[in-house]
Amino acid sequence: MKSGFLLIDKDKDWTSFDVVKKIRNITQIKKVGHIGTLDPFATGLLILLFNQATSFSQYIIDNDKEYLVKSQFDIMTETGDITGKIINTENSPTPITKKQFEKKINLIKNISSQTPPKYSAIKVNGEKAYKMAYKGKDIVLPERNFEIISFEFLGIDYPYFIWKAKVSKGTYIRTLTEQIAELFGKIATTVELRRLKIGSFDVSNSIKINQIDTDIKLLQPDLLLDDFEKISLNIDEERKFIHGQNFTIFHHDTAKLRVYNHKNDFKGLATINNNILHAIRVLND
Repeated sequence: MKSGFLLIDKDKDWTSFDVVKKIRNITQIKKVGHIGTLDPFATGLLILLFNQATSFSQYIIDNDKEYLVKSQFDIMTETGDITGKIINTENSPTPITKKQFEKKINLIKNISSQTPPKYSAIKVNGEKAYKMAYKGKDIVLPERNFEIISFEFLGIDYPYFIWKAKVSKGTYIRTLTEQIAELFGKIATTVELRRLKIGSFDVSNSIKINQIDTDIKLLQPDLLLDDFEKISLNIDEERKFIHGQNFTIFHHDTAKLRVYNHKNDFKGLATINNNILHAIRVLND
């Protein structure tokens, strides 16, 4: 099977690696990777890459992501989500109303930094933080900046509130739930989490694992790089490109562009500097 990718709608209670392992068994393709880890309790969009398409992950891993979230006030857990051990609860004699929540939306949109949860896949001295946390080790993760690109409040049925947000790379929704609660002087945890988008890819165009078989048709890898400029090569230029040879081509300087042959077959990625084309990634299948 050639290189390509699939958009998967991950079900609850599956780890991202569970999905990769299952797809490897179904397709018999050994080289399978994924973009954007989802926690087991989360559902939604997971992008699976096959064969040489795995080398393109670095170009889309930084894409913005959009989530649909259900959070719960008055409860705090060890992991920041409903699967974790409850470490604090509160009784609220006066529940927060829709109107009160709406008044805080501008403050929510201005949240721009957070400390990642210790139960995360961030590596500390080569070991994943969540593994250290489960061992009872003390972990101090540095604060990081992020951006809330859009935020939509969808409703509240106290103690639950539902919202949708488009956020930059590295944003922890579990932590953002807690930060939102802090604006009300409260605690909260994430109850449900569904990823709707990664960049321009939408979960509405994804498939379930049970829809995959050995005859599944992969999406073309160049669709992952749709934002990059395109260039077409003649037969001689294509031969040089697939052998990794630099050659002269009259074109403006471009950091990354998609390379196609004269038949419009996608062949890889290149950069052009001072009218010299350099291959970055070459597809051989």
